Amino acid sequence: MVLVSVAVFTTDTMIAALNTISVSLNAEMNKTQLIIVTFLLLYGALQIPSGLLADRYGRKPVLIAGLFIFSLGSLITIVTDNMDLLLLGRAIQGVGSATSAVLARAMARDLCSGPEFNRLMSTLIAATAFTAVIGPVLGGVVVSAFSWKAIVLLIGLYGLVALILSFSLPETLPEKATQNVMNQVKRSLALYIRTPLTLWSTALLSVHFFGFMTLLANFSLVTESFYSYSPLTTGAVFSTGIFIYFLTTLLSRHLTTRIGAIKNLGLSIYCYIVSATAMAWLYFSGNQNFIFLCMATLPFMIAFGFVFTNASTLALQNIHHSRGFISGVVGTFQICVSSFGAYYSSLIYDGTANALILIIGSCSALMIIIYFVGYFLIPDCRPTDEHSA
Repeated sequence: MVLVSVAVFTTDTMIAALNTISVSLNAEMNKTQLIIVTFLLLYGALQIPSGLLADRYGRKPVLIAGLFIFSLGSLITIVTDNMDLLLLGRAIQGVGSATSAVLARAMARDLCSGPEFNRLMSTLIAATAFTAVIGPVLGGVVVSAFSWKAIVLLIGLYGLVALILSFSLPETLPEKATQNVMNQVKRSLALYIRTPLTLWSTALLSVHFFGFMTLLANFSLVTESFYSYSPLTTGAVFSTGIFIYFLTTLLSRHLTTRIGAIKNLGLSIYCYIVSATAMAWLYFSGNQNFIFLCMATLPFMIAFGFVFTNASTLALQNIHHSRGFISGVVGTFQICVSSFGAYYSSLIYDGTANALILIIGSCSALMIIIYFVGYFLIPDCRPTDEHSA
């Protein structure tokens, strides 16, 4: 559970520290947001090569190497008081944490398939959701009681624990890839392109994470700069939303044994309809009341629990080889698209909540469109009476 949550812990505990770091290092807000964006870009971009290496050399050695790199990046963030070096450390952390994300999914698929795989993925995602719940609150408490330096130290210790635990894991890869690298890549990409269910799931994950990472990168700036709340309040409010997401993942895990992943995923559409409608009202009415904004964001967070669990399962469900590589492809699209969302929102940030409202509302509407495109055009995306999905 610790291993699968490395990236989430590294990202979410930093939320409440962004404004403090900006003041402490005398950095502009837009540059401070790169603390999140830099990590996510490298974390996303390195998932494909991580998966490729894991298919060739095994899951365990690649995982250990990645967590060792993560620890080196953590050391840089701990010892520096310079924004550029802090960003360098975060970039190295992103490189190292890419392996944990890819291999958690690939190892789960190595071990099981069908409903059992769905339940295992639900458990892993529930673990990341729980980490996401405590991360912002913990970050808010630590930065309020000590300083942002204490947060980067805490992240470094978390990575060290993950590294130590990785040595006790078994190797799950049933058969290593033996063809040359180019043939391996071509074979894996061909499988990815020929699997519509995986493409559809990738699109759903990418668009939702676009909106979620926008929320992640901007929430503390909006609540502290625009609404004038404290870092502790910021962490508590954000964690409340994440806690709702955590509860939804538990509900999704329960429902998947009853109705299957496809029908379970379809429940998110009702949430997106509410979210898109509420955000449209907030944007066009000009009403930026904080309570209203939180209530409009809530159905988006509820939908997250259904989408992340079930789309992640469906992305690898029909994949019978090259699981590491394709897990990396899915993760790269998901994180790189979402990182662009965080970066784009920083460009249009105007000191109000408009950027959040516009992007989350647009993502909700786009999720509805993607879902029904798959429903009508891809047979595997239609609900059936089978629970094997």
